[in-house]
Amino acid sequence: VETTEESEPVMRPLTRVVPMRELAAYAETTVMEGAARPRALRGLRSLLFVPGNSQKMLDKAKTLEEFDALVPDLEDSVPPGDEKVKARELVKRMLPVLRASMRSKYLIPRTNSVQSGLFEADIEAILTPVIDGINVGKTDSVDEVSHICRVLDVLEAKRKMRRGSCLLFPTIESASAVLLCKDICEVSLYRLGGI
Repeated sequence: VETTEESEPVMRPLTRVVPMRELAAYAETTVMEGAARPRALRGLRSLLFVPGNSQKMLDKAKTLEEFDALVPDLEDSVPPGDEKVKARELVKRMLPVLRASMRSKYLIPRTNSVQSGLFEADIEAILTPVIDGINVGKTDSVDEVSHICRVLDVLEAKRKMRRGSCLLFPTIESASAVLLCKDICEVSLYRLGGI
């Protein structure tokens, strides 16, 4: 935004890609009071999604090397009903095992969306210091992201984890959410790991 001689703001179109270091500097100056500084997730190029209801596939993931982040999936790869509950319990039990066997990999479980009604139970089960963040499926609005951040704030405090220590990776899956990307990022900036 620039001002003219008459002091009226003039919007200029974005004419360049903003370098990551500038974005990181902006994020560093706008981190909320008392929140953990977001960790730089270097080398996050490939994510391995594994169905959270498959012990065999989770065990196999421990032996693989060619990925940067493991995403135990509680959402799309798990059929509805009892399988969702089974997946939640299996992933909860496997997270410490996965962390111990994959120290150099990021661990970012994927939860069901807020609209599904399963998000709170998912996050209650999987939020521990062994994970680097969570991926929330079908994130469509600023209100949903605000809700996710509030739930994480409460659970982190309850579990004596530093505020903002669990990074958020909202999944944008609708055209309306694409239009809200900037707002979604701003409302979750203190814990945003990626989008």
